[in-house]
Amino acid sequence: MKPRRSVVSLGCLMAVVLLLALAACGGEETTTTAPPTTAGPATTAGPATTVAPSTTEAAVPRSVLECPQGPQSDETPQYGGALVVLHNASPANIGCFWGTTGYIDSMHARWAIENLVGLNEQGEPVPQLATSWEVDEGAKTITFHLRQGVKFHDGTDFNAQAAKWNLDMWKDKTKTTKHDLDAVTAIDVVDDYTIRLTMSEMNPLFIKGMSANNYGKMVSPTAYEQMGEKAMNLHPVGTGPFKFESYEPDVSIKFTKFEGYWQEGLPYLDSVEIKIIADPTIALTAYKSGEGQLLYQTSAADAEALQAEGSSVNSRILTVWSIAGDSKSPECPFSDQKVREAVAYAIDNETIVNGVFRGLYAPTDQLAVEGGQAYNPSIVGHPYDVAKAKQLLAESAFHISTENPWKTKITYNAGDENTQMFTLIQEALGEIGIEIALEQAAYPALMQKSKKGFKNELILMGLSYNGIEMDYSTSLSANLSEDSTSWVDVWIPDEFNALYRETLATTDPGERELKYEALNKMAVDDYCLVVPLALMTLVSAVSPNAHDLGLASRSIEFLPERAWLSE
Repeated sequence: MKPRRSVVSLGCLMAVVLLLALAACGGEETTTTAPPTTAGPATTAGPATTVAPSTTEAAVPRSVLECPQGPQSDETPQYGGALVVLHNASPANIGCFWGTTGYIDSMHARWAIENLVGLNEQGEPVPQLATSWEVDEGAKTITFHLRQGVKFHDGTDFNAQAAKWNLDMWKDKTKTTKHDLDAVTAIDVVDDYTIRLTMSEMNPLFIKGMSANNYGKMVSPTAYEQMGEKAMNLHPVGTGPFKFESYEPDVSIKFTKFEGYWQEGLPYLDSVEIKIIADPTIALTAYKSGEGQLLYQTSAADAEALQAEGSSVNSRILTVWSIAGDSKSPECPFSDQKVREAVAYAIDNETIVNGVFRGLYAPTDQLAVEGGQAYNPSIVGHPYDVAKAKQLLAESAFHISTENPWKTKITYNAGDENTQMFTLIQEALGEIGIEIALEQAAYPALMQKSKKGFKNELILMGLSYNGIEMDYSTSLSANLSEDSTSWVDVWIPDEFNALYRETLATTDPGERELKYEALNKMAVDDYCLVVPLALMTLVSAVSPNAHDLGLASRSIEFLPERAWLSE
């Protein structure tokens, strides 16, 4: 078994990060809801009280919503200012979420887009644009009561018709999954601010999916009809605290304060700009020169120096990185389990990952994070063994060797450190007869390829593991199951799918965790569906004058209206 020392260390770091994120958040008003599996109305959250800015904290508006981004600072928020976020990736789609989108798209769009449901510090659903809901297990219905007095950025009303339209778009225009809307047989408008969903079967994770992760995002139907889908993909029109202003490809996304925001007195900022700077050196220089208040991603060494200079630093594990391949095509060697296992045995991921990322990322031999959902200590994995790798290739149906090589390529996220890692992997696989060409891709292009296919090739797969935001079943449905719309050429065995289906229907958290662990072991030890490499950790730096951003400590589930800048 590959050594776990660095995994344990990073797991401890994750625990610290989550403890910080699990602190209470929200303002003087709080919002509660009944558990999503319990019938009966939840407490309804009303609109924020209208108050004028003042020098006393009690008179300054605080968001009435709950979120897991951590407590608001004790300081009195100040109005005004332009927040600049220095990010490393451009969006693919920030306006029509039933299309091709990813984690980064949801994050970029969150300034303008709100959801039917949010998540609290325990990762449980709480009201956002839906103020409450009732679940009738017998009738298989979920009734959502919607917030009144909310406007989209184009001035049109958010109401039951708008909510139904958004859900219909998800249902009609996507390949849906058990975490999407394929179990919804009807979406009915009960009145102007009530909708009822009728289900073919109840999914205990369905309401959680209405959060920023997935299908609860609400955009303006009128804007869509006027602009069309292509234009709206990069022009979000939502109900959030900031209104979309412009997008210059690979340069910046700009938002301005939405004066008609439903929480009067919020947001505090005048504007937000997300500057896209792919080069980490240029981004670091821009941050140090004061061009931005949030450096979204930086190295561990640079983060340590920035912290010494006064910046706050946040770390969180985002993704389990693995090598996936075309295992559906019989003519592709990766369809042979012996070849997949040979790839795993041939890569000394502990040495490679630690050497390249210097402790920022941790090597892993499974598809979960120690201390988190689905982590299984009984997983054996494929410890580094070149002789074993060569033996398996010789025994495979393709009889691969250095004299009879398999020539293919691997596509991965662009980046200097990523290239260093895959160059070492390229050398390691070359020693056993697998000759791979390296192909970098920007995030949108990688996501497109994962969805369109990668015949006879390898590809970097990211299994989302974003703290309390991502339930493990949700991550599997998006990445590694028969329901997945990404990494579409990865073969999924019937046994795995059957257990996955059982997991979706399991309502007891303890039982579901055991099934998660079994799925993890099946994926790694039993079938070697993909080859785990590393736990991708995001380290962000925030300048001393930026407060309550949330984005730096939580990714998608943050409240933009709370962010403010001090002089």
